[in-house]
Amino acid sequence: MGYGDFMNFCRGSTLPVCNLFLFSDEVEPYCTLSGFTSGSTPVRNLGVIFVGALAVVMVAAFLYSAQRRTGAVGRREMQVLFLAYGVAAAAMTVASSGIVTGDYVLTWFSAAQIGATTATAWALLLNGLVTLQFMADGSVLSVALTLLSTAMVGVGTGYIAADTDLAFSGAFEMPYNPALYTLFLVLPLICVVAYVVLEIVLVVRILRELKPLFPLLGAFVCFAVAMAFEFGVSQFICRSTDGRIDGSFFAALFTLLSFMVLRFYWYSITEDTYVAPHVDSYYV
Repeated sequence: MGYGDFMNFCRGSTLPVCNLFLFSDEVEPYCTLSGFTSGSTPVRNLGVIFVGALAVVMVAAFLYSAQRRTGAVGRREMQVLFLAYGVAAAAMTVASSGIVTGDYVLTWFSAAQIGATTATAWALLLNGLVTLQFMADGSVLSVALTLLSTAMVGVGTGYIAADTDLAFSGAFEMPYNPALYTLFLVLPLICVVAYVVLEIVLVVRILRELKPLFPLLGAFVCFAVAMAFEFGVSQFICRSTDGRIDGSFFAALFTLLSFMVLRFYWYSITEDTYVAPHVDSYYV
C-alpha cells in the first residue's frame, strides 16, 4: 500500500470516505456491514446513528454552557471546535446509516463528514495555540482566524472529497488520492498530537499543575482507542457478528467520549484553582 492509497483502509473500515468509491469493483471489503432491517428499510449502522444523536445533544449542551462561562479562556474558539465536531458527527450519522443509498446524495454527505472532520482537527490545533496565548483569546483576530480558517479547511477538504467521486475537475480519483489522504488522515493526526504537546507545555510549564493532565491524556487515549477500533479490529467485530455491527460504532463512541473528556479538561484549566498567580495575565 503506497501513500495515498485508501484501498486497504476501506477493506476493513466503513468510514464515509469509502463511500467515494463504494460502487467500484476495485475494493472487496473483508466483511460487508449489513446491519439491521426495520420493515423494508435497511439500517446499516444503527450504533453510529445512536452515537451521532448523542454527539449532537452533547455539542448543543456544550455550546450553551460555554456561552455562560464569560470569563473562560478560549470560549469562542472552543465553541467553533465543538460546532465542527457536531457537523462531522451529524454528517457521519447520515453517511454511514445505510438509509441514504443514492450515489449523488451519499457523496455529498460523505464529503461533508470528511471536510468537517479535518476542520475539527484544525480547530483543535488553533485552540492549543490560543491556550498558550499565541493569539489573545476572544479577540476579533483570534475568533475570526479560528472561524474562517476552520471553515476554509472544511470546505476545501469537502470539495476535494466531492470532486473525487463526482469528477468536477478530473484532478482527483479513488482509491489512490494523495491529496485527500493527507487532508483526511495525516493532517488530523498531526493536529491532535500537536495539541496534546501544546497542552502538556501549558499545564506543566505555565500552570504548574498535574491534575489537568489526567483528563487531557484521557481524551487522547479515547481518541487512540477509537482509531484502533476503526482501522484495526473493525473487520473482526464485523465477522463475529455476521455483519450486524463493526468497529465504526465503537470508534464513534470513543470519539464522543474523547470530546466529553476534552470538555472536562477545558473546564479544569479555566477554573481559578488551576491558575498560578504568576500567569494570571494569560487569562485576562
